[in-house]
Amino acid sequence: MLRSLVGSEMCIRDRLKAEYKKVLDWQKAQQKQANDKAVADAEQLAERLKGGAQRATVLELDGDKAILQNVIKAFHKIAPEIAIMTVGKNATANTLTVICETPKELQDALPAKDWCSEAVAVAGGKGGGKADRAQGAAKEACDKVEAVCEAAVMFANNRLN
Repeated sequence: MLRSLVGSEMCIRDRLKAEYKKVLDWQKAQQKQANDKAVADAEQLAERLKGGAQRATVLELDGDKAILQNVIKAFHKIAPEIAIMTVGKNATANTLTVICETPKELQDALPAKDWCSEAVAVAGGKGGGKADRAQGAAKEACDKVEAVCEAAVMFANNRLN
């Protein structure tokens, strides 16, 4: 009797591991799909903005730090002269992550550190970094994503115009 219980426990454990792996694989696929869409959208936007008068942009995304970084990298390959801020919301954790980069020629007027700190402060978060790159975060803040984006746009407009 004891052997059969141990055997069934191992069988159940193996099945749970297999199901857990399926869930992880599904989550990875969803993350990749979200990343690919966000990068493609950023590339399209960069193509439209490059060579124009706009010197900064703010993008709101669903995603984590990795997606935000990939979006910035893709955007700057096409339009390196434009400052970019990505505001990512994680609805599951109810957090916001902000990452921004400012090109060298705009760093005196729009330091990334100040831009990030001002935007994320609206949601009760904190940011830091340098003039070229900064990041910040806010907890319990998904409902404040629009306010963060608006503060970022206002700050950039005031500094660049």
